[in-house]
Amino acid sequence: MSGKAPVCSALRWEDRALANLAAEAEGLDGQVRFQHGDAADLCSEPESFGAVWLFESLLHMSDPRRVVRRLATALRPGGRLIIANLVQ
Repeated sequence: MSGKAPVCSALRWEDRALANLAAEAEGLDGQVRFQHGDAADLCSEPESFGAVWLFESLLHMSDPRRVVRRLATALRPGGRLIIANLVQ
């Protein structure tokens, strides 16, 4: 892998800690970087993600439209926004 490690954002502290442990266990330590933050205020350059995955989270956000707009600008051209809200 060249240069900077790809960024994977985890929005909850527990997710980030577990993701880092899993990456290390898989030998990916230093190849993937996880960060903690608010999806609506994502600290990333425009067009910096190839994919964004929201799993059971968008329905809990105070302004889902703002979040989707922000994430859409963070996607590279042809990038994918995946939203999964499993509700019974």
